[in-house]
Amino acid sequence: MEFNKDCARDILLYVKQNCCYQDSNFGKRWHDVSFDEICKAEQFSKYEPQTISYAIGILLDYCLIKKSDLVFNSNIDEGLKNIHINSLTSRGHEFIDNVSSDELWDKVKIAIKKANVNDCSLDMYFQYIYNETQKSLNG
Repeated sequence: MEFNKDCARDILLYVKQNCCYQDSNFGKRWHDVSFDEICKAEQFSKYEPQTISYAIGILLDYCLIKKSDLVFNSNIDEGLKNIHINSLTSRGHEFIDNVSSDELWDKVKIAIKKANVNDCSLDMYFQYIYNETQKSLNG
């Protein structure tokens, strides 16, 4: 299966926006984002559930998100469908803060494409984003 980096970015943006304290009958409670909630959100209608599930697995592998509950199953897709994401990690915050701008995200994707790299890792995205951030800071 191919890793859809746009889907991963959308997941990170969604988690950042929706994992928060919310009012409940018992006072303020932390809201975890479930796989089902992500799949039902409008911005994810363009992705298949398997694409979302795979992206969540990669984001966990890269330590960009924290899970609060993961029920393992013999089928990895089924196991990830039980996940509840409770936050971004510090690395996840750093990554999404740097690419929350659609303009920079598009610039990153164009640069990677121009470099003729078909299947680059998120580490390559991190490095490019870091370099671009340093350029803009140094004027």
